[in-house]
Amino acid sequence: MNCFSVFEKLWQRLKPQVESSRFAGFDLTKQPDELVLYKFDRCIFCQRVMGFIRQHQLPVSYRDVQETPAYRQELFQLTGRTQVPCLVIDGQPMLESADIVAYLRHIYVSADKPTHAS
Repeated sequence: MNCFSVFEKLWQRLKPQVESSRFAGFDLTKQPDELVLYKFDRCIFCQRVMGFIRQHQLPVSYRDVQETPAYRQELFQLTGRTQVPCLVIDGQPMLESADIVAYLRHIYVSADKPTHAS
């Protein structure tokens, strides 16, 4: 058994735990009422998220923390840091571009799309 096989087997055992904790506290059964992305344009991680949003024409409001210092302060008050990208989903922040894209893909692009909240 090679090194890759060992890691692959370990990942298969841990993956369900990682996936379940990754979106803890977020409702994955319906589309959110409001999505707000705190970002700045030169951030490559923000570009990753914004590219996905553009590609799928998702209903997201943008707040540029470099252009508007008040947005940077809002982000700090919300999360205790100024890390971008930060997607605020119905008032709840999600950090990390890979998690944000995975969440958006699950909610808006997956085969079993949830219905939009009324």
